[in-house]
Amino acid sequence: MKEILLRVEKVANQFNESIMNPATDKQIETFKKWAAENGIEAKEYIDFVKIVNGMDFDGLVVYSINDLDNINIYKLNSEWHEVEENLQYIFFADSDMTWYCFDKKGKMFCELSKPSATLLKTYTNFSEMILPALELLL
Repeated sequence: MKEILLRVEKVANQFNESIMNPATDKQIETFKKWAAENGIEAKEYIDFVKIVNGMDFDGLVVYSINDLDNINIYKLNSEWHEVEENLQYIFFADSDMTWYCFDKKGKMFCELSKPSATLLKTYTNFSEMILPALELLL
């Protein structure tokens, strides 16, 4: 994961941007509690935010665990959960046409079509789900 994030960072630097902003230990502990309350374990997502605590770059938004950030996972999940059909998902990222999330009922990571929430693809973990989206940024 770190290797591809470093490659995305190089692309971002060409536009005078940076994606490298690691989460603090306190933010990670807060997220772990929130994740446990929501019935998920997201080790790979935690590994991700230890390097990049959220990013909004070239159409891909990976949510942060910084509760002061506009793209934080808590705020955005609260918004997506206003639609009852979305309550079974924990949303980690989105793009113009896709949500990247965890299906609590199916116990799997998945891509959903926006806005219909039609299942597009399933994954075994966060890294497997987000890597193809990151590769599209290169």
